[in-house]
Amino acid sequence: MSPRIHPTLLLHADLHAQCYSESLAETLKRTFLYIAPVTVAMHGGAYDDAPANKGTDSVREAVALSGAREAAAPDEGAGAAAIGAANGASAGAIGAASGAAVLDAANGAGAAAIGVANGAEALGNILRLKVKVRYPYWEAGSAEADEIWEGSLRPWLKNILYKIGSTLEGLNRASDKKGEGPFHFQWLELQFGQLTIALALCQGNALPKDTQALVEEVRLQCAQSLPQSPLPLLVRLPSRESLDAQAFRQRLAAMPADASSEPANTAPPCNSGKNDASADDSVPPGSFYAAPGPKPQEGLAGSLDYSLWGIELADGTRFEHDSKATSA
Repeated sequence: MSPRIHPTLLLHADLHAQCYSESLAETLKRTFLYIAPVTVAMHGGAYDDAPANKGTDSVREAVALSGAREAAAPDEGAGAAAIGAANGASAGAIGAASGAAVLDAANGAGAAAIGVANGAEALGNILRLKVKVRYPYWEAGSAEADEIWEGSLRPWLKNILYKIGSTLEGLNRASDKKGEGPFHFQWLELQFGQLTIALALCQGNALPKDTQALVEEVRLQCAQSLPQSPLPLLVRLPSRESLDAQAFRQRLAAMPADASSEPANTAPPCNSGKNDASADDSVPPGSFYAAPGPKPQEGLAGSLDYSLWGIELADGTRFEHDSKATSA
């Protein structure tokens, strides 16, 4: 009989500097507070200068810092004391200027961010869910972990994902009613201990329809087909290269018959309340999140193909993984 599990959840919104404002930060805190404690911070830098393939060192540092903090905590809730040190800012900003682990609680810019100023700005706005559980649950195939996962974590996660999805979509409806325009998160990150799963959001902040199944598949393949040493630290669905290619195909399909005409930018950035005509919608694959333009773009329309994953290992190795080929 597995013990009764009560996971602790912490939420963190990591916003691009072009989107951040104090009023937005307060809105996000109020909006998500019914789900879990919320911290908000920003990562800076010019959005269009951010290379789309950096962040390796800071990913390792972020997870190492997180792991050390968890090991030091005596119980599930103790990690919350490390969040919001000094005037309510979240602690643990990674690489505020150089990719190193830096605490910047003094001005509210601290964040347990992956790759700040070393690639995170190329990812836009990120909503991070940190799941804390004292018992083993992630190792698929372990009798104890499977019992806890199936009996406690699976139904708990289903409920949390439903709340997050509903709140994200409601956030834009409320902004539109106020005339503020929509606000876009590009990624939802689920941090399970040492492993982070990053899911690209679709248009309107929509979660993948099969988010729960995707998490289950990552858990299974972490045990069966992904490297066990060094361990994966980050699994990105889809990989950034795959997402770039899908974005490019959508933009190409949206182009008018006259190839000389430029497609209109229909993705309102942040919550400016209007479209940003300066953004370039004709970028080639490999540069979607580093496209010229001042602000992050809205997620892609329709359903994405999440089958090609981006994997980041503890030794800094990065590669793509075809989940369908493995599961077949």
